[in-house]
Amino acid sequence: MTGQDPLMSFRSVGCALVIGCLVACSGLPPTAAEFAANLPAERELSVVERERVEGHVADAIAYLESGDHIGAAGAAASALVLDPRQARALAVQALAELRRSEADTPVPLDVLHRTEGELLQASTLAPEDPVVGFLHADYLRRVGHLTAAAQRAESALDSAPEHVDLLELAGRLRYDLGDERRAIPHLTRLVELDPRNAKAWYRLAESRIAVAMAARDETPRVEAAQGAADAFERYIALAPADAAGHLGLAHALVLVGTSETLERAVDSTEIAARLDARSPDPRFDQGVVLDLLGHADAARVAYEAALRRDGDHVPSLLNLAANQAQASLLDDARATCRRVLLLDLGREDRRRVETWLRDNAEPDHSIKRR
Repeated sequence: MTGQDPLMSFRSVGCALVIGCLVACSGLPPTAAEFAANLPAERELSVVERERVEGHVADAIAYLESGDHIGAAGAAASALVLDPRQARALAVQALAELRRSEADTPVPLDVLHRTEGELLQASTLAPEDPVVGFLHADYLRRVGHLTAAAQRAESALDSAPEHVDLLELAGRLRYDLGDERRAIPHLTRLVELDPRNAKAWYRLAESRIAVAMAARDETPRVEAAQGAADAFERYIALAPADAAGHLGLAHALVLVGTSETLERAVDSTEIAARLDARSPDPRFDQGVVLDLLGHADAARVAYEAALRRDGDHVPSLLNLAANQAQASLLDDARATCRRVLLLDLGREDRRRVETWLRDNAEPDHSIKRR
């Protein structure tokens, strides 16, 4: 120590103390991986204790499904007191705590780390348990990791391919992600097992519509569209008062593309218009189909009906203007174009309307004086 500045030595020690305090007192919660790495110790259970654990777990799942998150957490905790490695109880406890914390925006970081860690523990302890897989996937969905949630649900389906809740979750997640091709197998199997699941039929129909629209060749397009029409008809049988189902059926029938299916599409839009008298969409869609059939006058009536429901409905105004122009109703077309230019248009639509107005300007009938 001879020759060393005592003040410098004090500063060095002080710095080390401060750094140590920052690390120890920072309050940074353990990460999910750190939680997951510390698996609880195994405990030998008697037959009676195992029965009690099973009862607590069943209660915990029932509470969670009913929305009683406090009850779910309590029942899961009772199971874990007896069996700290009970995977379903760990999963329920984690999901219940997350759902109780969702009132806080954002969910506290320590809650996210702890609950994710518990679910990782549960998945490690029971990797092929479909209930654990479902709860883990649902957790990932709730925290916004949709792709990871879909992958977790699909991995759980490997060991339980006919688990209805997993099929529904996997199908819904792929549908929400816009991955319709991967949604279709899950939804198809789901409606086979649960044919009265209206939402599944609707998602299946919409997924087939997306595939039909993406098809480059006619044969796969028509096959997918016909499959969509079939699924929409099953949906309508379960939810006949939903206008969206009738409009979806019309869309599918248009994609099939025969004169017969186009006529059926007109009927579907008529039903939708009666079910939803306020929206312009059914009459607009009806106008589109009638235009495709070559019934220009009837199409014009449909667009005008849509505009009586919403005078600023841009698609109806654009189609009405085009219809009027093709019918040589140029004064009416010019008036409709000026009307639509007052609204919020996309750049390309605005350019097209302005170009048409410029190319079809009213003739100047004024008399010039000498």
